Amino acid sequence: MDSIKRCRTAEALSAYAAGRYSAAETACMRTLMDYPNDPDLLHLLGVARLAHGSITAAIEALEAACVHAPVPSPEAYNNLGIALRKGQRPEDAIAAFRKAIETRPGYAEAMYNLAVTSMDLADFATAADLLAEVTAASPEDTRAHFALADALIALNDLDAAGLSLRCYLRLAPGDEQGAELILASIGKAPVPARASPAFLRDLYRRKAKNWDLVPGYFAHRHVLDAVLRHASPPFFSALDAGCGTGLSGAGVRAMTQHMAGVDVSPDMLEGARAKGIYDVLNEDDLLSFLTRHPDQFDLIVSAAALIHFGDLNAVLEAVWLALRPEGTFAFTTYSYDGSDPTAFGASSYRELAKSGCFAHGSAYLADLSKTCGFEICEVSEIIHEQSSMQKIPGFVAVLRKRSDVKSPLINSPLPGR
Repeated sequence: MDSIKRCRTAEALSAYAAGRYSAAETACMRTLMDYPNDPDLLHLLGVARLAHGSITAAIEALEAACVHAPVPSPEAYNNLGIALRKGQRPEDAIAAFRKAIETRPGYAEAMYNLAVTSMDLADFATAADLLAEVTAASPEDTRAHFALADALIALNDLDAAGLSLRCYLRLAPGDEQGAELILASIGKAPVPARASPAFLRDLYRRKAKNWDLVPGYFAHRHVLDAVLRHASPPFFSALDAGCGTGLSGAGVRAMTQHMAGVDVSPDMLEGARAKGIYDVLNEDDLLSFLTRHPDQFDLIVSAAALIHFGDLNAVLEAVWLALRPEGTFAFTTYSYDGSDPTAFGASSYRELAKSGCFAHGSAYLADLSKTCGFEICEVSEIIHEQSSMQKIPGFVAVLRKRSDVKSPLINSPLPGR
C-alpha cells in the first residue's frame, strides 16, 4: 500500500472509530476515485454506510468488496449478511453468512448471525444447533446463551432453555436482556420484583428514537381521559412518572402550574426535553425518586411504566407518600385476568415478557390500592395497545389518596413474615 492510500485509509478508519460515519464514507469515496475496486476500502465504505443507516448503499459496497477480494473475506461476507438482514433480505443474508463460515470454519460471529437470521425465518432447530456450537466454543458469549434460550423456548424445550438463561445470568448478573422475567414466564423461576434498571435503559435506548411514531399505542390517552373523568384541573404540581418522551406530559401540561417528569432512560428523556413541556426532568429510578419527594404532587400519572414492576406494593406506597392529601394517581397496566384476577405475573405475550413486562389482575389492583391507603375511583378494562395481529388488554386505574390514613406503611407486612 503506497503512502497516499495508507494515509487516506487511516483517516477513514479514524473517522469510523470515532463514530463519524459520514466522514468515513466521504474519505473512502475520495480514495476509491484513485484506487477503484479496492476491496478493503469497499469493505470499510460498506460498514460505514451500514453504521449510519444507508442499508441499500451498504449492501452495494459490501457486495463489491466480496467480488473484488483476491481471496474470499469472511469478515466482508459476514458484514454483507448483516446488511442484507437489515435490508429485509433474510435468505440472501443466510447465503452470505454460510459463505463466511465456509471460508472460515467455526467463525463464531457468522454462526451467531446465521442463527438469529434463521430464527427470523422460524427455523429454530437450525438456530439452536448453531448456537449450541457457539456456546460450546465460546462459553462466555452471553448473547449466544440468551439467543439459544429463545430458540429453545420456540421449540418448547423449556428445561434446556432454563439452563441457557441461567448460564446467561451467571455471566451477566445485571440482566440487561431481562432473563429473570423470561425464566418466570416459562415457569422456571419465581416472578421477579421488577425489570432491572439496566435492562430498561438498554430497551428504551433502542426504542427512544421512534417511540412517538409507534402506531396503536393508547396508554397515554387512556390516562389523560381517566384523569378528566375523576379530577378537576388545574393542579398546582404534577408528576409524569415514567415520562418517556413526553406523550402523557403533553396533555397534562395544560392541567398544571408545575410539571415534572422522571424516567430511568436518558434516551427517552432526551425526546421529552426537546418538547419543552416539563419544568424539570429527572433521570432516576421511579421508586427512589418518589420516596425522596413526599407530599410533593397533586397529580401523578404513569402510562405504561408500572408494566415493568411485578408486585406493586412498594410502588403504591411510594406514590401515596409523594402525593398531597386527596391527590390523584392515574396509571395503566397489562391485564392478568386471563390467568388470575387476584394475582400478577409475567405477561403471557412472549414479546412483552421479553421486553420486561408484567401483567396485573383487576382484583389484585383493587385490593392492593385499598391496602395502600387509596380510594378507588376507577379500574377499567382497556385496549392498552394493538398491532395488525392482536389487541393487548390492560387496565386504566384512578386512585385518590385518602386523608384519613396516616401512612400506607402501617399496612405492609413486616420483613420475614
